Amino acid sequence: SVQIGGYPWVWNNDPVTDYDHGPGDWVLLAEIGADDGDLLGRVHWVIRRDDLAAGRFTRARACYDTVG
Repeated sequence: SVQIGGYPWVWNNDPVTDYDHGPGDWVLLAEIGADDGDLLGRVHWVIRRDDLAAGRFTRARACYDTVG
């Protein structure tokens, strides 16, 4: 599954609030998930709201979450 923006699907850690990305108002940029038998996880990309508004996508951060 692929999602652009919105709220993340979370199993363990919310990528917007539970990681130490540094100060700022972080939002979900995109999410890609896999549910293929043994492979079950999601990659989230988050970005500060002001960086998103300015188009500074090089400042986005990626996080990985898996069941368990």
